Amino acid sequence: MPTPEITDKLAALTERFKQRLRDTQEYISQWQNAEHLNELIEISHKLAGTAGTYGFHELSPRMKELELHLLEISEQKITDEHALELYKKATTLLSEALQTG
Repeated sequence: MPTPEITDKLAALTERFKQRLRDTQEYISQWQNAEHLNELIEISHKLAGTAGTYGFHELSPRMKELELHLLEISEQKITDEHALELYKKATTLLSEALQTG
């Protein structure tokens, strides 16, 4: 069983991760065109790898799914409208994770 000190440190790390999710959600919501797709691939990859570590077990595979979809279409010409739909999907995933996590 973890000590209270370890429990406090884990809680602090989890709270910092939640803040990172909020900051990322806000950052993505400001994007207005397709030039950020590669950045979204990178963000999705990182969150797919780290979300489960902080207790966001549902977010991890959903971000991996988004990452794989983005990789599949990354060589195609994506319209700004399609990119905005993908950005909205990402921010929705983050919002849902924050509500349930």
